[in-house]
Amino acid sequence: MKTIKGVASLILVALVAVACGFLLAFGRTTQALSESFVPFTAHLVEKHYATLNALQPAATNEISVGRRRDGSEVEITSVHSPDKSQIGLLVYVLDVKSSREIQLEPFTKSIMTFYLSPSELAERLGSKRCPASITQLTEHSNMLNYDVVRGKDEYRKATADKWLAPSLSCFKLKEVYSAADGAWNEKIAVSLTEGEPQASMFEIPSDYIERSPSQIADVWTVVFPGSIWMSDQAATSFDKNYFRHMRP
Repeated sequence: MKTIKGVASLILVALVAVACGFLLAFGRTTQALSESFVPFTAHLVEKHYATLNALQPAATNEISVGRRRDGSEVEITSVHSPDKSQIGLLVYVLDVKSSREIQLEPFTKSIMTFYLSPSELAERLGSKRCPASITQLTEHSNMLNYDVVRGKDEYRKATADKWLAPSLSCFKLKEVYSAADGAWNEKIAVSLTEGEPQASMFEIPSDYIERSPSQIADVWTVVFPGSIWMSDQAATSFDKNYFRHMRP
């Protein structure tokens, strides 16, 4: 989203640069689309611990991930409602064919759809492949009969240890996220089956409604009085991104 200089003598140069950028992005996308992924369905369990020495998790989520050969992916996470009376399925979908990201919020039955540019789609697909630094990682082990290599990401107030399966484009079979305050999460794959995932995993419920983040926040307060889905300031910020990615 770079701005283009409006000086008349530079307009042609700017347009050429934009066209070249688009072609490069399109080329990266075409390459990403032509390089197939290993399709699979994986089931993971994520446990959240409130303190470093906690013996029992404060919360547990079950996660299913389906990846298609073209790189399309769905992640389905079980989540509790604020009052703990319901369990819903929070869904994220990357649909390569339509260049869309789709998020489903279960308790308000809401859809958020983001249409991706060629470069954004290329970036999403690229993030699902092994990083160039994978060859520098030397700590190997075995999980679910896959060779995995251990890596680590450092953040300002947290660290993430990850166990990557190179034969699955470095899909994380395990991840431990540790915050500076002592809270930590462990996400680990308990099963993985190669082959195209079931089409039903990617289906969008017919009774869900397309809404912006701020609209979801408004409905949320009606469904769960006294509970806030996100602050007004955050909703306004997310709205900008949502409307920027509406249907071209």
